[in-house]
Amino acid sequence: MPRETATLIIGALMLFGAAATVAEAQERAHERTSVSVSEHAPAPSATHPGL
Repeated sequence: MPRETATLIIGALMLFGAAATVAEAQERAHERTSVSVSEHAPAPSATHPGL
């Protein structure tokens, strides 16, 4: 296998790994955001004090 081909394959695998890591990190961040929003949701009376 030529050296260039090996380099391209390794580079593609590294890019794929980085993309998977970013996607996983975004998913975890979204899960944390969803949990924190549901835990810290203000009471209806606090959002509309005049009602």
